[in-house]
Amino acid sequence: MNSKHISNDQRYFESYDQVQVHELMLRDRPRVCAYHDAIMNNKHLFENKVVLDVGSGTGILSMFAAKAGAKLVYAVDACPTICNLAAQLIQCNGLQDRVQIINKRVEEIDKFDEKIDIIISEWMGMI
Repeated sequence: MNSKHISNDQRYFESYDQVQVHELMLRDRPRVCAYHDAIMNNKHLFENKVVLDVGSGTGILSMFAAKAGAKLVYAVDACPTICNLAAQLIQCNGLQDRVQIINKRVEEIDKFDEKIDIIISEWMGMI
């Protein structure tokens, strides 16, 4: 990897470690409702499953999956500030027994304790 690539990686993750970015996304009601409805209208796919939420941010999709019946959700995000916020939100919603936050890049995880059945992600990228 060259230093320019590392710099872009750092810039990418630093930009998502700001609460304001996530607040803006959460205020986008049509977007949040679309994700909510997609998961809740397909509860049968999530019941008793293990879910991996890649780039989980505040944990909104992880919480939807847990409320849809997932037995365990791995919420993986590389941004420490947002992982701390997600932990608080997950606890406030009483879902800490089913949502496990992992503050790492998904590429850094060798294996999970349980086999993953479903992968969800709200992919955000740079141009």
